[in-house]
Amino acid sequence: MREHEFWRDRASGHVYAVELVDGVVSGTCGPLEQHDIDEHFFAAFDYSSSDAARFEAHRPEFDLHQPVPGLAPMSTDPPVFADRRVSDVMHPGVLTCHSGSSLHEVARTMVGHGVHAVVVWGDEGDDSIGFRGMISDLDLLTAVMRGESPASSALIAVQPAFHAVRAGDPLSKGARLMVDHGTTHVVVLADDRDRIVGVLSALDVARALNPL
Repeated sequence: MREHEFWRDRASGHVYAVELVDGVVSGTCGPLEQHDIDEHFFAAFDYSSSDAARFEAHRPEFDLHQPVPGLAPMSTDPPVFADRRVSDVMHPGVLTCHSGSSLHEVARTMVGHGVHAVVVWGDEGDDSIGFRGMISDLDLLTAVMRGESPASSALIAVQPAFHAVRAGDPLSKGARLMVDHGTTHVVVLADDRDRIVGVLSALDVARALNPL
């Protein structure tokens, strides 16, 4: 029997369309954009068998994703975000860890500084390699719950996808990135160069919902 499901990668937040034959993954498509996550599109997706075995072997790392009926993609900016910029609510500066750090060290940084995400920087042989990704508290928890040791490298929990906005971008753009990619943090770059100047979290955006 042929079936179709949406699967959400717990680590990255990306959603995929998955085709199963007799309960076994036979093809995948994705990651998908938010407007593609609709059960009416199942028959139209271009499924590939190249990642089918990997998806089947790593089933515990995915959640079954159920689209919300009637939820349409945002076409206009919500009025509550009018005239607000990313720089108005973001956390300036970033806390970083080395790519050779352990999950335990990342957890200690988060707890010690009261933050929910840490940027992974550098390489064991070359600190100049720069941005490697981001680890959120949920990424850390996901790694531990799937059985990873606290002594394991932080790289096993890193989000390699580089979701970023500029400090001068509309706040709605940052909120839209989070919704579309299922993440709670995005990197903030300077307006005039690709230099990380801060982090925007879902909590930062939530604060903008309060009356000024």
